[in-house]
Amino acid sequence: MSDEINSCVENTTEEEKELSLEGVICEPLTWERINSIPVATPEMSTEQLRQICVDEMNLQLSFGWTPNTSFTYWQWRGKNTTRDMKRGTAYGGLPYISYQTNSIYRVMHLYDEKTGVLDTATLGDNFCYLMGNQCSGTTAWGWARVSTTIDWSGTEEIFPTHGAYPIGDYTYEYEDMDNFYNKKRFSADIIAANGEEVMCEAYAKLQPADGIMWYRPIGGHVQMATRCPVVVRNEDGTIDREKSRGFFQDQQGNRKDIQQKNGTTLSVMAGIEHELTFKKLLEDGYLPFEIAELSGRKKVERSHLDCSCKKDSVTYEELQEMEFSCNYIFSDLTIRIFDKDGNEIYKGFSCCQEEALTWKKCSLAKTKLFTPDYRELCITGNSVQIDARIGSGELLTAYKGNFKD
Repeated sequence: MSDEINSCVENTTEEEKELSLEGVICEPLTWERINSIPVATPEMSTEQLRQICVDEMNLQLSFGWTPNTSFTYWQWRGKNTTRDMKRGTAYGGLPYISYQTNSIYRVMHLYDEKTGVLDTATLGDNFCYLMGNQCSGTTAWGWARVSTTIDWSGTEEIFPTHGAYPIGDYTYEYEDMDNFYNKKRFSADIIAANGEEVMCEAYAKLQPADGIMWYRPIGGHVQMATRCPVVVRNEDGTIDREKSRGFFQDQQGNRKDIQQKNGTTLSVMAGIEHELTFKKLLEDGYLPFEIAELSGRKKVERSHLDCSCKKDSVTYEELQEMEFSCNYIFSDLTIRIFDKDGNEIYKGFSCCQEEALTWKKCSLAKTKLFTPDYRELCITGNSVQIDARIGSGELLTAYKGNFKD
């Protein structure tokens, strides 16, 4: 990755250092709030599963936080677009940072549930690595709550081979595609080949947690539907493109102000629910799609996690190399070390950066550690527990054992 996109410059003034952070966030995010979104099960109705996805993504776009430092960060790779964040200002949602695909679970490692303060002083340049997200990432973490089948790494791979199935009767050749970019196949051409009426009928079938995406020579964009569309028909039965509209949420680069419960301003991501006419969907080249677990193609799976190491005692080197695998994608790994009396003497976390949306196998050696090194604590008499936060929202114990020299 480019160093530029991951750079942050702290610029806290002396006056800002005196600002109290108490009460800036009216309703701080808590694990209780995150866990109130239920874990998906095969017994749930499709409506319940769809709501889980919508709620998870909405939380990513809106949860309140305030930084304990002021700083400037680069928003786009290779472009001089920056964003200023101010200590003591109330923000909402994961900020847009290109090429990043972070989950809300990672943020919680450096977030104070009592005050809503994010420890950006500790994060430093890692702010972009842990807080940033873009359109395919934010939607994917929403779908990851129910899906083990989607496996795209970006909008260029959102087609049936990777688990995104067309809604309605429109068709296109995707069997020979590795991605939209390499094949120079663009969504506007697919719409032109199928006809606007066919596409409008497809938009009319959208349900909550279905997706829409476009891909052009400049790149792509993806959104998630939040509810069923309003469909208005002409006298001849065709769909009125200007009066019919859908409702969506997406990760954008801009923010908008809403009010907190105490009347103060919260600057949330602008992609919280908004509407688009069918005419606009056609003009932008959006293709509607659904995922397997929400379309009856596949049942939701219960989570299962496996560790390659079956030994009760390990060295530091063996701990680093053991491989964890799961049917859901991983968000992050928590490392906890205890002394001989069972007292916790270290807690840290690591996560994958480059392939976060397809990360179903991992090892500590292949992740980035965001906390101090713990090698010197891996000695006989101490024990270790590795917990994995996965796409379903669950925290599972991946390994538990003792250290040996």
